[in-house]
Amino acid sequence: MNTSNAPFSIVDCTLRDGGYYTNWDFPDALVDTYLEAIRALPVRHVEIGYRAPRRASGYLGRYFFLDLETLKGIRARLRPDQGLAVMFNFKEVDADTVSELTADLPGTVDLVRFACPPEGIADCIELGRIIKARGIKVAINVMYLTKYADDVSVLAPLAGAGDVIDYVALVDSYGGVMPAQVSGIVRAAVELLPQPVGFHGHDNLSLAFANSLAALEAGATMLDATITGMGRGAGNLKTELIFVHREMVAPSGAQYGRLASAVDAFEALQREYQWGTNLAYMVSGAASLPQADVMNWLGTRRYQMGSIIEALRQDGASNLDTAEHPPLAGAAPVRDARGRPVIVIGGGESIARHAPALIAYARRSGAVFLHSSMRNAQAFAGWEGLQIFCLAGQEYTRLDAAQIALLEQENRLIVCPPPPRFQGAVPAKGPIYQSGAAQGGDSLRLGPVTDEPPLDLAIDAAMAIAPDRLYLAGFDGYASATLSQQQNARDVQAAIQRAQDPALPWGGRVQSLTPSLYDVDAVSVYAEIQIDRD
Repeated sequence: MNTSNAPFSIVDCTLRDGGYYTNWDFPDALVDTYLEAIRALPVRHVEIGYRAPRRASGYLGRYFFLDLETLKGIRARLRPDQGLAVMFNFKEVDADTVSELTADLPGTVDLVRFACPPEGIADCIELGRIIKARGIKVAINVMYLTKYADDVSVLAPLAGAGDVIDYVALVDSYGGVMPAQVSGIVRAAVELLPQPVGFHGHDNLSLAFANSLAALEAGATMLDATITGMGRGAGNLKTELIFVHREMVAPSGAQYGRLASAVDAFEALQREYQWGTNLAYMVSGAASLPQADVMNWLGTRRYQMGSIIEALRQDGASNLDTAEHPPLAGAAPVRDARGRPVIVIGGGESIARHAPALIAYARRSGAVFLHSSMRNAQAFAGWEGLQIFCLAGQEYTRLDAAQIALLEQENRLIVCPPPPRFQGAVPAKGPIYQSGAAQGGDSLRLGPVTDEPPLDLAIDAAMAIAPDRLYLAGFDGYASATLSQQQNARDVQAAIQRAQDPALPWGGRVQSLTPSLYDVDAVSVYAEIQIDRD
């Protein structure tokens, strides 16, 4: 049996696990700094990313679809005694894809790991045989430790697979297991299995380090870690922290300088993407809720932390706003505006510069301003024409007195998503109408509430007017986006694509009147003013 004072191996999986925040895109300079640090550290294996089959849709970067050239370049930069590892997501591969994706790996990749649920262990072993036959070591990361922390029998298939599976790691996927539980299951796994046992901890409850030490005390000999803890959701055991501990008990003579440079680089990235634990991740860890759900909630930036926690726990399900409001299409001002152009106003900074021109165009064309958020509403405070304000998520709870006053002016309508909503997400009184969205279908749900991204809500409102032209303004896009901005950008682009359906009243023709980095046709508002003047 090992103890926390005995030598142990570190598997660094920074770029693989950290890719959940960057879509597996990392700047070359950052990778250079990372590899220089890893080469100087007592790291046994470097798990650089995924080797994944092609996906039908959605962008994921270089370190998700690792090619042989990239792998060879990284292999050349590691020490001879360091192994290069890649990961397969068990649910995304079968025998054919595993065979195809490992054919060119011998001589470059030393270890292939599977992220595998407990119920998939037996099938995963069979996939491992294909890889083992190529002379590559195979490991299984058994996920969802919370589910089997008191039942080591789920690992039994691995006991007879010592000729196939070289290492086994127990993964605290939810970040909610206590040190005593880790000790118990690791000790039982060490007694049951012929393979070395490792541990992969998540930091929801700030226990990744304590749980890793508990795993070592119980006999684990390998620990997964990442620089600054970068990883899905709340993140992981910090490589720099476990390295400092290791140096205290088994000095390697490694220097701290290169590691410090890597930590500085990733801390700069952390300020942008904001991984690490928070109250929502703490609750999700304690309740064994998936990290992906929490990331989705936090990524929208449309909800208060308290509401997110209620939704995660489902405690708020009986205390939701289930009120039905009239459909927007039935409002008299909307009936009067049918067929007129609609300009959807976004939250971009360009509105401050172009609002006078947009108002001039609306005055000439009779266009309706439809605000996807309240961010730029003040720029149109003096416009007497019809304005419609969409209140997505819990935006209303964040409005100041001046913004609320805008909603109460004449010729103003408010649109909210269909129920259920969180209490207080819409005004208690006023001309409130309901989106004509997919009636709260599964694709529009986030936990117990209906969730329409702002531009989706605005486009649904536009359909009630049935305009002959649909314009966007203030959808600037992001030259360099934070995590929440990336999520917002994906929502906006998806809504634009939906609005390009030829069957919609405007014939699918959507144009931006102001500069935009989105994939959308552009036309200058100043040209449109000139056309109407002519």
